[in-house]
Amino acid sequence: MSSSRPSVEAERYRMRLLQRIVVTIGQKAGFTKMEGAALNCLVEILEQYFENLLIHTHTFAEIAGRTRPNLNDAALLLSHSHISIPDITPWLEQKPLPSEQAPIIPYTSDEAEFFDTKPEDLVQTLLGPNELHPNVIENPDESGEGAGDITTSTVAQSKPPGAYGSANRPPYSDYIPSNTPKFPPDHTYRHTPVIPEKHFDSYKLSQQKAEQSRIIEENLKNFM
Repeated sequence: MSSSRPSVEAERYRMRLLQRIVVTIGQKAGFTKMEGAALNCLVEILEQYFENLLIHTHTFAEIAGRTRPNLNDAALLLSHSHISIPDITPWLEQKPLPSEQAPIIPYTSDEAEFFDTKPEDLVQTLLGPNELHPNVIENPDESGEGAGDITTSTVAQSKPPGAYGSANRPPYSDYIPSNTPKFPPDHTYRHTPVIPEKHFDSYKLSQQKAEQSRIIEENLKNFM
């Protein structure tokens, strides 16, 4: 158990970081609202883009006879991708977002020091009283102030007890996107054997009854 925990935490942090990059690009482009499905789709595209950049950087290093890329390989990659270094220099400076553009994904306690975000009470305000999986929607401010700002709201994912199998089933992990379909009930893919055909021989009938009783008991155990 302990060996898999770092990988889960790293995956969760990586997803949140990619989401913040997508949100920043969207805000710079003038978008004020973003659906959860669109956010997860753009995160996958951005992840594939970064992966391709790293592959090309490593290729430049191999051409030069090195096993590890260096800054020269990164400069060749930028030149090959038609990216000017002076154009990306302003992005190296970290600037806090204005109050009217609060981040749509609240920071965790571990990320707060790195991103220098708002106080922790803002996280509770964005999440609401119930800590459910966040979905990105437009802020329905009744007063009209700040309407259209990107924010985070919680959507109650209610389901009847036992709708997805046992009531003791653990909740889904945080790294599973919110727009993915829910798992079907446990009995959806459960195989129920067909009762054997009837026989008229007394010996075969007794065997058939014993087999039917065994099958019924096994089916009842599977559903309990």
